[in-house]
Amino acid sequence: MLLMKCVLCSLLILSASCVLADDSQKPIKICLDSADWRPFIYQESGQVKGMHIETIRSSLNTMNLSYEFIPAPWKRCLKGAEKGRYDAIATASFNQDRAAYLWYPSDASALISTARVGQVQYNIIVHSSSNFQYDNGLTEVPQPARVPRDYSIGKDLKAMGFEIDDSSLNDLQNLKRLIREKNGAVIALPSLVTWANQHEEFAGKIKLIEKPLKSKSYFLVFSKKGQINADQAQAIWQQVQAARENAQFKEYNSYGQ
Repeated sequence: MLLMKCVLCSLLILSASCVLADDSQKPIKICLDSADWRPFIYQESGQVKGMHIETIRSSLNTMNLSYEFIPAPWKRCLKGAEKGRYDAIATASFNQDRAAYLWYPSDASALISTARVGQVQYNIIVHSSSNFQYDNGLTEVPQPARVPRDYSIGKDLKAMGFEIDDSSLNDLQNLKRLIREKNGAVIALPSLVTWANQHEEFAGKIKLIEKPLKSKSYFLVFSKKGQINADQAQAIWQQVQAARENAQFKEYNSYGQ
């Protein structure tokens, strides 16, 4: 069984590389959110790092593809991909509006996609003085429910009938508002609380609601106006799946100042 898996993996890599083999191909321009999104995507000492980045690097390196990561504000990444200035975005969840200008895997709308770079869980974070809790169906979210501007989790919550506040640029701004105003909630990764409790400004002042609010697959997506076509994108997603399944990236990158 192991031998068969290795053979299939080798054939997958070979076929994917053949689809993209072209000496004239320019480096794939991959835009990524310049905000700190640990442990998935972040910058440290001028280097782009994170679990999602390592999976993407492994995939593209295996296929001998040239690429470059370009950090930018999230909205600029989306607009740039829509116009073809960027070939790809690392990483984005499925959104029907974005699908008009981005190539997504065929099962992108599934709860857990096989072509995902990674699966990301969102939780509700409240002030330590809050009594909010939920066990079964979510009927309310403490207001204001804060999410970063233009993040799809905000649209998801709106679709569920909840009001959201997306006036802040990132999770850190939202966390500071939660501490200062002592009301509402922040919708973010549970790892944000782990990081926050290591800093005096936040330690002991916030509380994580353990039950996940939402779990989403995140993808390396490609601009329909970029240099990667649908067949080439499919080949890369196959290699992303192989890299993710064989990855040994288990070490959780600690938060920095």
